[in-house]
Amino acid sequence: MHLLKFAYDGSLFQGYSRQEGKITVEGEIINTMERFGLKAVLKSSSRTDRSVSALGNVIGIKSERNLKDIIGILKNARNLYFYAYAEVDDSFNPRHANERWYRYMTPYEVSGNRKNKRKGEYFHR
Repeated sequence: MHLLKFAYDGSLFQGYSRQEGKITVEGEIINTMERFGLKAVLKSSSRTDRSVSALGNVIGIKSERNLKDIIGILKNARNLYFYAYAEVDDSFNPRHANERWYRYMTPYEVSGNRKNKRKGEYFHR
C-alpha cells in the first residue's frame, strides 16, 4: 500500500467525506482517480468538517499502479497538495494512528488592530 501525506485549504471544500452534489476532499480524490482511470482502494486517516484545513492528512492507496503513476495522477486533483509518501504493508490502516496532532486557528491572523490575509490565502499551487 502507498501512504500519501497531503494538505488542503478547507475553505474550498464542504468537508472531507464524499457527499452527492458537494465539493469534498474525498470526492476530489475519487473524481481525479476516475478521470485518469486509476482503480484503487482508499483508506483515509481522518476526516475534517466543512471549512477545516489540514496540513498533514494521510491516505492509504492500494492499487496495481506504481507510486510514480499514482502521484502523477493525484497532482491533477484541484486544491489538494500531496507532498510525502511511504510504502507500508497492505494490512496497515491509517485510521489506527498512534498519535494525532491538531492546532485550531481562527480564520484571520490578527496583528495589532488590523486583520491580515485569510489563512487560506497562504496556500499556493
